[in-house]
Amino acid sequence: MLLAVIDPSCEQSRKQCEEFVDKFITCSKDESLGTAMNRQFHKHQKTCQKKKKGGEDSCRFDFPRYPMRKTRILSRLDSTFSREDVKKYKAIHKQIVAATKDIASTDENCSFGEYLGKLRLTENDYILALRSNLRGHKVFYQRDLRERFLNVYNRDILSLWDANMDLQFILDPYATISYVNDYLTKSNVVASRLLRSLQEKFKKGDLDLMNKIRQIVNTFINNSDITAQEVCLHLLGMAMHRSSVAQVFINTSPFEKRVQLLKSESDLEVLHDIDPDSQDIFVRNLSCRYIQRPGILESVCLSDFAAMYTFPKKKSEKKQNEDRNSEEEVGFSENEEKKNTSTQYGDIAAQFNIER
Repeated sequence: MLLAVIDPSCEQSRKQCEEFVDKFITCSKDESLGTAMNRQFHKHQKTCQKKKKGGEDSCRFDFPRYPMRKTRILSRLDSTFSREDVKKYKAIHKQIVAATKDIASTDENCSFGEYLGKLRLTENDYILALRSNLRGHKVFYQRDLRERFLNVYNRDILSLWDANMDLQFILDPYATISYVNDYLTKSNVVASRLLRSLQEKFKKGDLDLMNKIRQIVNTFINNSDITAQEVCLHLLGMAMHRSSVAQVFINTSPFEKRVQLLKSESDLEVLHDIDPDSQDIFVRNLSCRYIQRPGILESVCLSDFAAMYTFPKKKSEKKQNEDRNSEEEVGFSENEEKKNTSTQYGDIAAQFNIER
């Protein structure tokens, strides 16, 4: 659940958001939810541990979370605080983190006031210490000490979902974009290592661009984790998705920066036999076809040209020569050969009833 606040620095807006959060989201332990509540508690594993600069282990999911008397939206300390004050509250924050980690199970049932008493802090100093570690705005949910490992949830959804969830009230639109992007670009350690070794191999080898791309794709596909559903679709030869709308990529980079594919080796050999000085060594792409479009399509823009017209797969130079030779052997006349040899845009004209 991703929700954005227009102005979290406004006191009125802040209070309205805090009320909204308490209405739909909670991290209070509810025994009536049974086993579903047990799944909401975070348990440290190897995957969630990371090393800090000082060599100290910490949880990348920020557990344990800080106890709070009530839900608050806090912001980082502003310029009204001196460097000495910021340094002092950062030191207090380290004290809070250490104390929250080291709380014994016998002390978990103490109240928030008793918790502050153990820390020997006032609630104001506690809040300022938390703010000293922020880079922007953040929601601190109402929770007791025994709930410091509990993920935030919605009671109605949890009772129906019956599985772990972690709902967060997002205050920063950039944080939302980063969150989604992190999942889309989630790194695969094994594949990344193999791709790096492949890159080193390319530096030493002499492969053309097409073979390099083919090896990269095969390496990534063959060494990536996929779901059981994807495995079934691959084995059965079924498409993973279907769409009634096709997509066409239009390269709008400057001409000198565009990557072009070389023709196949057989095509280049035929080209060399026909004209050794020919520079027509690249495979024709959409931009080339648009530049060489027939006069009747002169008023069609590039985007419409890409969307409205399709092109038949062109035979290789070698195959075309073989076809011509076979036609000559059969005895086609010159007119019949012209009739059966379509121009580059013959299919386009025929498809849209364009006179040539």
